[in-house]
Amino acid sequence: MEYRVYINREKHEAAGTLPAWEGFFRGEDGDFVFENILCYVGNGDGSGLGMARSFQSVLPENQMEIRQMDMPLMLSRADHGKFDVLVLSKEMADAFGAPLTLLERENTEELMIKG
Repeated sequence: MEYRVYINREKHEAAGTLPAWEGFFRGEDGDFVFENILCYVGNGDGSGLGMARSFQSVLPENQMEIRQMDMPLMLSRADHGKFDVLVLSKEMADAFGAPLTLLERENTEELMIKG
């Protein structure tokens, strides 16, 4: 199964945590990040939710909050920079045009994850 993780660079570059979060989502060993993160997953994306929960399970308790949201609303909010991280299955991302929408913002980092 393939997943897309979108990270809002604006929120994490200033804090100096972007490289650590990128490494975390890629499954690399690295520095511990002392920062809470809000992860959005599309409604109806069971695979994306499962992957988000998998990420959440390796972090200290309550460090990652997961919220499910209607895809068009989530992408609209993300288009305006109102997100930390989005975790989507490749199928859901492609079905809603997430790569096209999100990568138009120069402050969005896309990671392709296999799980």
